[in-house]
Amino acid sequence: MNEHYDYIVVGGGAAGCIVAKQLAKRSNANILLIEAGDNGVDDRFRIPSIENLFKTWFTDADWQIKTTPQRGLNDREITINQGKVLGGGAAINALMYVRGNKLNFEEWFRISGGDRNWSPENFEKYFKELESFNIDNLDNSFTRGNNGPISILKTPNPSFSSTAFIKGCVENGYLQGDFNGEKQNEIVDYMQLIINKNGERCSTYRAFIEGIIPKNLTIKCLSEVKRLIIKDEKCNGVVLKDNQQINADKVVLCSGALSTPKILFNSGIADPVELEKFGIQCTAENKFIGKNLSDHLRVMIAYESEIDPGNTEFLCEAALFTRSFLQESNEVDLQINFSAGVQGFVPDEFIPEKGLSNSVIFVPVLARPTSKGNISIKEMINGECLVNIDPNYLGNELDLEIYKKGVDICRKIAESMAMKEYCKTELCPGRNENVEDYLKNYASTIWHPVGTCSIGDSYKNSACSPDFKLRGINDLYIVDASVIPTLPSGNPQASIFALSMIASEVLAK
Repeated sequence: MNEHYDYIVVGGGAAGCIVAKQLAKRSNANILLIEAGDNGVDDRFRIPSIENLFKTWFTDADWQIKTTPQRGLNDREITINQGKVLGGGAAINALMYVRGNKLNFEEWFRISGGDRNWSPENFEKYFKELESFNIDNLDNSFTRGNNGPISILKTPNPSFSSTAFIKGCVENGYLQGDFNGEKQNEIVDYMQLIINKNGERCSTYRAFIEGIIPKNLTIKCLSEVKRLIIKDEKCNGVVLKDNQQINADKVVLCSGALSTPKILFNSGIADPVELEKFGIQCTAENKFIGKNLSDHLRVMIAYESEIDPGNTEFLCEAALFTRSFLQESNEVDLQINFSAGVQGFVPDEFIPEKGLSNSVIFVPVLARPTSKGNISIKEMINGECLVNIDPNYLGNELDLEIYKKGVDICRKIAESMAMKEYCKTELCPGRNENVEDYLKNYASTIWHPVGTCSIGDSYKNSACSPDFKLRGINDLYIVDASVIPTLPSGNPQASIFALSMIASEVLAK
């Protein structure tokens, strides 16, 4: 006899852990959470050291998804690391907590057709409900939460150079303040990290589920979903890789912007013309699956330091949020991360012959790329599709110009009095290097894909409705980064947390 649940949540990542726990908490429904990876209880996922980060990347806890050759990056294939473990990306990422810009949420609200679920006020409500942040001495404390399940700390034990970075930004006219508060534009501060008061990583698995599993929630790890069970335009459950069928009244896909479209393709939900090319029977027409892919790029600007920059415990100790002034919108379109040097991060070809003892690292992030890509079916093997993932990095010339502006801003901060001793010599790209060539040769993902099953106000322009329902199939919902229509101005993790809370409320009604 097949198992049966009221809800199946597919993917125990940043979103899935929240959705499963909140559904179990809000109702008496029987919930099954399915995760392809392991439970993630060992120290790699608990203690947030740089060493432990490296023990999770390119391992069994990482999907290691490759893109197609990227024309804008000189035809390089890029590996997008994605968490394959309970907690997902929140269990293997660099811990950064950035809400984004208020203009981002206003844009999403417009795209949703003014749906209250996507209002800026609703996101702010759930940010506050989620956060446990020390708000002492913050002028805008009314915008922050201090009693939620996600513990947030400013960078503990910052290096000397990260403090100098903040001072250097202030010298250049930026303000030190809370970039997750009332204002984000032109703000610099120590990075806010998902770390609890015991100094441990606060992933959504640890914050919502570990040690407090409700009786009506079952967790099934090491189980990958291959496709959905669809009959008469209704989703009735899932089929695992081993062909086990599990039935449910409702299914919620939380597999992320790169994996959710693949499950839908395997289930015959996409553009019928594309499905027919590969012999896949169409169960529901939805031409927007896999479209609208967007991702953040990062690149390293490294300097040799005259003096000891101090030790860093985190990949990002401080950050500046600013604008290129090359776009009409007032949204932040550049995020400049900073840390003292991390051994092994500067490419060998940029290290001086005498060696490198001390360094500092700026990491400009293209925060609001205009380039859009897609995910499409590549081929079918043993009844399962392989996909092409094409983020189209730097596909729009404007993105390249904005990114060059980001390098200029890093250099201006490096020339400040506060940073002068820490930025003796530019290692990469180097003053004699062509910046455009450097960006095309060295820029890479910072693992923030979104948009491949975007919400919208009509079946004519979007894969999902604003209440997270996939268009064309009943009782099938999507709650992960794929429904976010455009990238926020900053790491999307916080937005994913908030939309997961919003969706849980919608689903539980």
